[in-house]
Amino acid sequence: MKLVIFEGIDRTGKNTQINNLINKYSNVNIRHWRAPDSKSHINSQYAQKLKFHQEFNNYLIEKRLNNSDLLIWNRSHVGEYCYGSLYRNTKSDWIFDLEKIYKFYEDNNVYLINFYADPEFILYKDDGKSLGRTLELKQKEINLFQEAVDLSHIINKINIKVNNKNDDFIPEQEIFGKILDFIDD
Repeated sequence: MKLVIFEGIDRTGKNTQINNLINKYSNVNIRHWRAPDSKSHINSQYAQKLKFHQEFNNYLIEKRLNNSDLLIWNRSHVGEYCYGSLYRNTKSDWIFDLEKIYKFYEDNNVYLINFYADPEFILYKDDGKSLGRTLELKQKEINLFQEAVDLSHIINKINIKVNNKNDDFIPEQEIFGKILDFIDD
């Protein structure tokens, strides 16, 4: 079983590509991570840590049972590095310790895919539901996601830019081809 983690700022096409994987593989399980429920920064960080530990343990159990071809995490602990730092004022480098605890540094079946785009493109595509609503915040989010990927202990990781120089999305199937090349090595 492979764990494929989709990360990146809003409006970059993560759900579209996840649906493409669902259509290609017959046996897929998906988890979608959400922001913490708590309004308190201390409580939200504690809730996030607890949630991530539970999901990492679930991954280990599913890996042993081998009941699916793919487990997809739509968002993950990696996003906490960005959103916790920017919007909850919490230090979030503990996520990399989590990867060490669960030995992601030696698991060849874990794949981290970070989608990004030019900040102007993303701001233009925004649906008004994203946290970062200024060009400066979009750029900070992009930078923090890329920094998180760089710092991650996951062996298989890639950044995929989803827009071209004409400010259009790169064709969906072209991006999907990059994903397949990456996870089907």
